[in-house]
Formats: sequence, structure tokens, C-alpha cells
Amino acid sequence: HINSDDPFAHPAIDPQFLSREFDAAVLLATVKFMQRVGNLSPFADMIANQSDPSPTAQTSDDLLSTVGTAAMAPRNAGGVVNSSLLVYGTRNVRVVDASIIPLHIGCHIQSTTYAIAEKVSSPLCRCSYGN
Repeated sequence: HINSDDPFAHPAIDPQFLSREFDAAVLLATVKFMQRVGNLSPFADMIANQSDPSPTAQTSDDLLSTVGTAAMAPRNAGGVVNSSLLVYGTRNVRVVDASIIPLHIGCHIQSTTYAIAEKVSSPLCRCSYGN
């Protein structure tokens, strides 16, 4: 989404966060389900307080937050990178960070980000060095 040869110009980006009705519906249902799970034993006994989203939040605007600003998904589904992490519409630009994760994950993000880097490091090294 580069729209200028000026390196200081802002890119033209439309991330289309939750622009598809299905995405918002699934995310909302998941957040509501997780709130119910958090109110059950043994989880309720371990949670000191819920801060985000607010425990009183009920509307989709209050409950939803986004991830995957450069989601790995088919282009026609709103994805930004393919399975090789190559940005659609480019020949050699890859995104190798947590922004490619299209959904909230239930683990520490650092290990997942390492796995993302490992996914592309070996093929990229072979391409770079002709092996």
C-alpha cells in the first residue's frame, strides 16, 4: 500500500477491521462465551478482576477488539499475506511478526512469534544462498 516514493509519506492502508459480518459475529460470540467460562469455577476463583473488556460490557462495540492487522488469509477473505508470509501484490515483501495471526490465541505470543519466524527462515536462507 505504498502510494509514494517518499519514504516519509504515510502509506494508504485500509485494514478493514471486522468489515465482514461473519468476523464480528464469531468474535462477539467467542468473547461472550469466554466471559461465561470466566465466571465458572475454578476460573472465577482465580480471577481477581476483569478489566478488558469490562465485565458490564454487552454490546459488540464494547466487547470486540482486533488482532491480525496483517492477517494470513486468502486475499479475497481480507488477508494481507499468503502462507509464505508474502504480502499480496508484492514480489519480495514479507511480514514476519505477530500481526499475521488472524485470531486471538490461548498462549504466550512470544513462542508463536518464534514459530512464525522459523516458518520462513529456512526457505528464505535456501533462496538467499542458492542451497
